[in-house]
Amino acid sequence: MRKTNTTIALVLASLLLGSSALADSHTVKEVVEGQLPADVREHFLAQAKQEGVDYANISDVEITVDESSGKVAVQGTQTKHKREELLFVGVQLGLLMPFGVTGTMMFTKDDHPEWDVDLSWEPSNYLQSYSVGGAYHPFKGAFFVGARIRELQLHAPWSRGYDSHFDNQLGVGPEIGFRGWFDKGQHWLGSVSVVAIYIPSDNTSLPVMYTLSVGLAYRAFKHTN
Repeated sequence: MRKTNTTIALVLASLLLGSSALADSHTVKEVVEGQLPADVREHFLAQAKQEGVDYANISDVEITVDESSGKVAVQGTQTKHKREELLFVGVQLGLLMPFGVTGTMMFTKDDHPEWDVDLSWEPSNYLQSYSVGGAYHPFKGAFFVGARIRELQLHAPWSRGYDSHFDNQLGVGPEIGFRGWFDKGQHWLGSVSVVAIYIPSDNTSLPVMYTLSVGLAYRAFKHTN
């Protein structure tokens, strides 16, 4: 009820401001972002947040104004936003780590990526890598920022000269890049990213290393809430 009352209060405030463009039908988003002056809009959003109202949940509610009577009709309820978990498996090519296989779990809201968690293995006789990455999409698009923990093996266990104490090094560093799907059905996921790897080791001295990876993955699992 509080959310509905807030919506109606918004419409009434718009009418009191003398907005004549509210005739016919408009959504709350159209009123807030298209009809309200900046200061009134900021005040409304602040008040809605204070009352615990999620603006995104009422943005699609339709408002109809009867010009003859000045009555306001509000249609619709707060939107239940769709959330999904998508699992992709694929391969990647890059610099420093030439080839890898990956598994990525992507968490989305209204078909926009929010969070990713991925596992990667870049096999090689030399400089083999296992890593876990976490990423956040601040603009709900392909761009992401995150961090990665990487287990580096300067020699693979099956290669000549492997020394478990020396060749296993744990690194960590920031990651930035783009990760998004190519098709509306969310079947194919593409990615490009850059990672800086810092290895705080006490038995070897390695510089900060940088990797560039380009990947392609196919969706193996999808769950919608």
